[in-house]
Amino acid sequence: MEPASFAFPLLLLPGLLTGCQRSVLTPFPAGLEPLEDCSAGLPPASSDGSLPEAAQIVGGQGDEWLYAHLCGYIHADASAVWMALQDPDVVTDRRRVTSYQETEQGVEPDYQVSFRIHNIVQDLLTVEYDIDWREGVWEEDQDGPLSVAVRFQKTAGSSLIELIEGSVLVETVQPGTVSFALVSHHRSLQYTVDDLELKSSDLYDSVVAFAHGEPLPTW
Repeated sequence: MEPASFAFPLLLLPGLLTGCQRSVLTPFPAGLEPLEDCSAGLPPASSDGSLPEAAQIVGGQGDEWLYAHLCGYIHADASAVWMALQDPDVVTDRRRVTSYQETEQGVEPDYQVSFRIHNIVQDLLTVEYDIDWREGVWEEDQDGPLSVAVRFQKTAGSSLIELIEGSVLVETVQPGTVSFALVSHHRSLQYTVDDLELKSSDLYDSVVAFAHGEPLPTW
């Protein structure tokens, strides 16, 4: 089965930082644009003005798919968060997936980072599918990345899972703190909005743990 093609138009996003994205002057690298603006909104600052390491999430059912939007802060720099998003243990849905393996790196050589993960879910039926990840720096300075854009998508496997796709946008908001905007779409049998919200929260928690050098959460 041939992998599905990522094909996304180049976008300029008008979102503001308070909505989990700021006004964009630098175009996103083609193919790394967020699926859509993250509508969850960033957590409010504390009374002393500090930004909490926390996230807000909203989910629902659209005409074509379930969706979940998660917006939060992580107390780490963009480089550390990007390293987390390159780790198969971090980005895999370990709560539901029985076994998984990174089967190929550089699957899309036009991107700074790309890899494929083969997933196996053993329940009433055994379901196998591939998720391709593509990632790259959006903006940087002499010290390294300031913002990173990521896309992921199911590209092959069981027809029981019709659609998995998502985007992550990591942006530096102040030294040592980034915003984290995750947008996910899903369409398959017996999968709920609650399932997708939980998967999104698990990814955020895993990225936070990795960025702090802590063990990943287990369930």
